[in-house]
Amino acid sequence: MPCVGVSKKGKQMENQLETLSKQLKQLVLFSGIQAISIAIFIIFVIGFIAYESLKAERTKNEVKIIVANTNLVVGTVIQKRDLAYDILLEEDAPENSLKARYAPLLLGRTIIKPIKFGEPVVVEATDIIPTNKEIRQQ
Repeated sequence: MPCVGVSKKGKQMENQLETLSKQLKQLVLFSGIQAISIAIFIIFVIGFIAYESLKAERTKNEVKIIVANTNLVVGTVIQKRDLAYDILLEEDAPENSLKARYAPLLLGRTIIKPIKFGEPVVVEATDIIPTNKEIRQQ
């Protein structure tokens, strides 16, 4: 008779062990999923911060310049519709190109050198007399 009792108790312990084993596997699986989720979130946050940082750095080095919105031939009196804007990295913008803030200075001026569509408007192509060093350099 004692063998039967031990066997019953052994079965109970075996069932409990099996239940605990299943629970432990579920806990490990759940912890693994949580760890993976946290790792993905951290990678996303780091990537987002890096992207925003690079974007801010790039934007800091950009300059908005005036470009021809059409082919401008010698003698053209510049009107608002003749001008457009382009955003370039500062190092890519021609030294003598005019920044967007100088557009009002160009209106009513005359083209003295042809400018093709999309090309930067430079001081030397207009009848503006550059008296301000800032206009020539910026």
